[in-house]
Amino acid sequence: MSGKEISFLILGILCIVLSCCLLNYGEDMKFYRVLIGEEESSYYVMEDTNRIILEDVFSSNVHNKAYLDKNLLEVSLKNLKLNIQTFSCLETQEGREIDCKSFYINKIEPKLKEEKIIPTKLEIKRNNQILYSGTYIEDLTSIIKEEGRYYFVVTYEQKVVRTIKNTKLLFSVKVVK
Repeated sequence: MSGKEISFLILGILCIVLSCCLLNYGEDMKFYRVLIGEEESSYYVMEDTNRIILEDVFSSNVHNKAYLDKNLLEVSLKNLKLNIQTFSCLETQEGREIDCKSFYINKIEPKLKEEKIIPTKLEIKRNNQILYSGTYIEDLTSIIKEEGRYYFVVTYEQKVVRTIKNTKLLFSVKVVK
């Protein structure tokens, strides 16, 4: 092999390695606040980002997950308003957006900037039965009528040019009188 062929081979390998690194870089993870009534609930978040490079041929998928730990939330039957807020995390000095994953790990609430992203789907379960599965709603009084433990799955679906981001928030609450 000549020096020219070796140079092209090394350049090709570097391009492939760089492409793989860039493709596996996911969207920045968001920070959420799950409120039922006026109380904040703990939640488990799973974010999947799929970047489509060539339609039906080549894509990249990145999976992130995190957990915000709070005590089990007990809410009254009279106050069943669900409010989920989405935030970007900001760097303290420069104020630029950063990935929120480290704040979940360190259990520190970061400097936040609210985003107006509305969930697309809501599922509510109790005693292994699905009580509601449909579009996201905030007023739960028509669905939750009795005491007990309820499990929620809230889904966000965002599509940006050649990128699909699906986020699921999983949480549970105990409803009391």
